[in-house]
Order: sequence, then structure tokens, then C-alpha cells
Amino acid sequence: MLMLEKNAADNANKAKSDFLADMSHEIRTPINGILGMNEMILRESREENITEYACNIKSASNKLLVLINNILDFSKIEEGKMSLVHAEFDMADLINSLVNMISVRSEEKGLDLIIEADETIPSKVIGDDVRISQVIMNLLTNAVKYTETGSVTLRIINRNMNDDDVSLRVEVQDTGIGIKEEDIDKLAKTFERVDEERNRHIEGTGLGISIVTRLLAMMDSRLDIESEYGFGSVFGFDLVLPVADPSPMGKYDEKRNVHESDDVSGTKFIAPSARVMVTDDNSMNLKVASNLLKIFGITPTLCSTGQETVEKFYSDKYDLLFLDHMMPRMDGIETLKQLQENDILGDTIVVALTANAVVGARDQYLNAGFDDYLSKPIKVSDLEKALRAYLPESKIEPVSEGETKVVVDAPVEETFDDDEVIEFEAQDGNGKIADGKFDIVSDVSLSQARAYGLDVDAGVGYAAGDPDFYLEILYDYANTAEDKCSSLQSYKDTGDWKDYEILVHSLKSASKTVGASDISEEARLLEEAAKNNDTAYITSHHDGFVAKIRELAGKVNNCG
Repeated sequence: MLMLEKNAADNANKAKSDFLADMSHEIRTPINGILGMNEMILRESREENITEYACNIKSASNKLLVLINNILDFSKIEEGKMSLVHAEFDMADLINSLVNMISVRSEEKGLDLIIEADETIPSKVIGDDVRISQVIMNLLTNAVKYTETGSVTLRIINRNMNDDDVSLRVEVQDTGIGIKEEDIDKLAKTFERVDEERNRHIEGTGLGISIVTRLLAMMDSRLDIESEYGFGSVFGFDLVLPVADPSPMGKYDEKRNVHESDDVSGTKFIAPSARVMVTDDNSMNLKVASNLLKIFGITPTLCSTGQETVEKFYSDKYDLLFLDHMMPRMDGIETLKQLQENDILGDTIVVALTANAVVGARDQYLNAGFDDYLSKPIKVSDLEKALRAYLPESKIEPVSEGETKVVVDAPVEETFDDDEVIEFEAQDGNGKIADGKFDIVSDVSLSQARAYGLDVDAGVGYAAGDPDFYLEILYDYANTAEDKCSSLQSYKDTGDWKDYEILVHSLKSASKTVGASDISEEARLLEEAAKNNDTAYITSHHDGFVAKIRELAGKVNNCG
């Protein structure tokens, strides 16, 4: 009898979760339609009262999308369909991204946002940075939501570190309304809000903390809560993460707005005679790689397909080949195989370029015949390490402190298929960066980009610390968005999941490069779905994903 009742309860619970998931999927479609049409009103209307109404519609619709996404996350966790994806990530980057996302909300309420990050935290660790960020962001959002005056503090402490792991303590402290002692245990319950009468004016569903507790459980952690009613709360948890780079992160305040690429001016060598090829089917990635290499005085040969790369090797020799993995027609592994079988690779070192920087990726590429791999978006520090490690010593020329680095005037050598038009507006007729500056063809500014929700600091970091170059990349992203969205739609309509996977993979890294982390994460999930032939997931998420890219592109192109 008890077993029958248990099975009945389990079935009822599953039916509830299935209903919530199905309804959430269905609701997303009309909401994305509302957002899309509303965006047209915002772009085209010049009547102040109409645009005010449209802004209110947009705000309410986005809040509804957050609610639906929370329900979907909760349903996936309940059904055991959510898994952690472990990858190497930079702690300063993670903190910076969180600050960028929450700072606008805290400023709107006049709250002080305080960051206390232990200087001894290792600079790079391994874990699911997306889910770790989601947990912390939920706690920060709640802290801001329930705090009217005072401050919100994000605190990260290095409790202990050995050769392999680091134990981190993460806390979010606020000076808000606090929680009654008898209500603390209710917080982890689904759809339950505490002190409802007092908090009736504050929007929320009670799902946020429930999702946090479940995600932490997946990470072998738990949420601790200390609160004094009327004076504030502290939400904290412990994480043990493998260490990828034990060097200390240092003072976070000094890293703010700088990132890895802040050391471009401190580059200690150039290699103007080095023969380097970059192969990538994404024109924006080629532009970024080309200009990052110019920091080291290198003028690369650029190719957009594997076939072009093979053809080029028949006539020329190279010291180093950066080869994209995910490409249409002939991917990076197939290209490398052809180079080896045709015996034309010679002594060239081949480094894979990939946006799949998951744990075990290096071994995967080494087993496929690559010498190493770089994750995209490429960071200057990682590129410098690769160049120093793999270029012949005879081609590396040291640069003394303070010496101006050489920018090679020779034209960039490009080879592209006839049906692929790739423009590099930033260069003059000689392939040189005109006057050391990038020709910005869009009037969008850094402050506008921040207002669009972009992590501008991360984007500038990926653009070698050059704000002008970042804006150029952002404009390229927006200018090519419609073609990519149309192609993605075509692949979906025809059921071409292989090309769908390749293109959405490209959009994943491109979006991250311009600081559109939310779009990048959605692209990652769609890529995973395409790889697993999960057409139901693609069908329910594709339209919203495309709408977000088009919305961002529209803002950049219209600077509004």
C-alpha cells in the first residue's frame, strides 16, 4: 500500500514537472513574439508616450521570461536533465562578469556594491562557471531586491589550497530587511516566499533560492543562511574546485576593467619573421586573431576553410597553424588528417582553436594529432604562451621595457572561397591599422554597449584591451547577425542539424567575444541539443535565441 502511494505521489510530481516544463516552453514563443514586435515599436516610434508604454511592455516581458527560465531550470533539475559542464575559467573574469550584471540594479536603488575578494585566490580553477555564476547571481539579485538602503557585499575567501584543489567560501551579505528565524527553513521550498505580508510589493516566485540549493547540491555544497530580522542577511556556501593555475589572482580592484589583456603593453617579445596561419570559418574570429597577432609583430595568413588551408600548404611552409575545429564541409580534425596524409605539414606546429574549453579537451586534441589547443575567445596571455612555446627561438626577438612594439606594415595574406565575402574595414589598403586606430563605422559607444547588457570589460579584454577594436568587432557582429540568423533558420527548417550545430557553435564564441554572455550560454545549450539530436529543445528555444541576437544587432546598428 505504501509503495502504491509512493508511486502515485512520484507520478503526480513528475506530471507537475512535465506540465510546468511544457507550459514554459509554449509560453516562451508568444513572449518572444511580443518582445520582437515591441522592439519594432521602440525603434520606429517617435511619440514619447508610445515609447514609454513600449518600455513598460519590454520590462514586464523580460521579467516574465526570467520567471519562465527559472521554471525550466527547476524542471530540468527535477528530472535529472541538468548536468554540470566543467571547464577552466578565470576567477577575476567571473567576478567581473557578476559585477557588470548586478551593478546597474544596485546603482538604481542607490546601494553600495562592495567586492571583497581574497588576493590569494588562484587565478584559474576548474568547474562549471556558468552554474556557479547563476548561483551567485541569484543571491546577489535577491540581496538587491530585498535591500532598500545600505550595501550589498560579495565576499570570496580562500579557506585552504593545496597542490590540486582550493576550498573557497562565497558569501553575499546585505543590509536589507532580514529573515525571521522561523522562516529560514522555508526558503529552499519551491514557490514559497517568506514574510509574504511585508514583502507583497516585491516581485518574485520563490524559485530562486530553491534552484540555488539544488545547483549547490549538484556541486556537493549547501547554502548557509545567517540573518537578523530587520538588519540584513548573509547567504554563503563552500566550494572545492580543482586548481588550473595556482598563481594568486591579486587585488581584484586592480584587475577591474583590465582583464587578462591588460598586459598587452607589457609584451616582452615580437616575432615579425614568423610564418603563422589562422584558419577559422568565422570572419570576426579571423579579425580578432589577426589583430592579436599584430601585437607580437606577426602578420598572419588567414584562411576560412580547411580546403584552402590544405591548398596553401602545397606552396608555402608555416611555423605555426592555428586551426579551428568546428567548420563546415571539412572540420579541423579532417583538415589536419589531410595535411598529414598528404605529407605537406612538415615541421608546422598545429594548435586547435575551439570554443569547447571543457575538462579533458587538451587530451582530446592531442589524441587527434594536434600539438595543443587554445580556447575561444582567445586571450592575449594564452596566445603569448603559445607563441613563446611553439615558435622557433630564432624568430623571437625580445622587446625591452617601454619599447614600442612593431606593427608590421605588410598586408595580411587572405585566402577565401569565392562565395564567402569577408571584410576587414579596420585596415587600410596596405593591411595596416590606419594611424594605429580602428575605423569605427558604427556610432555605438561603450556606455551604450553597457546599457544593452553587454559585458563590455570582458569584450575589451578579448579585443586586446583596445576599446575601439572592441566596438569594431561589435559592429561586425551586428552587421552579420541577420545572415547568420537566416542560415540558422534554414538549417532548422531542413533538419540539417550538423550545420546547425557548427553555426550555433560559431555564434557561441562570437557572442562571448562581444560580451553577450547570456546569448553565448543559450548558443551552448542549442549546440549541445543539436549534437544530441534533441529537436524538441531546439524547437522550443530557437526562436527566442534568434530574437535575442536580432534585438542586440538592431540596437547596435541603430545605436538605440
